[in-house]
Amino acid sequence: MVTAALVFIFLPDLTNAIAHRMGVGRGADLIFYLSIVIFWFVIIKLYVRIRKLEKIVTDVVRKDALNEAAREHAG
Repeated sequence: MVTAALVFIFLPDLTNAIAHRMGVGRGADLIFYLSIVIFWFVIIKLYVRIRKLEKIVTDVVRKDALNEAAREHAG
């Protein structure tokens, strides 16, 4: 990722050439569009990870509550 950024910074003509092949007017526009796609990908990945962590916490708390209730009932 960093390598691609450095290539695009130091070789803007390459970025423009890639953009023209993809039907985008300028290299800066292509980078902007790609960053939007990457942003949404990261947001979705974070959302999935947070949901997974919430499920793990819920399962741990539920198990602890059941164990605590069983101890109180037994003793």
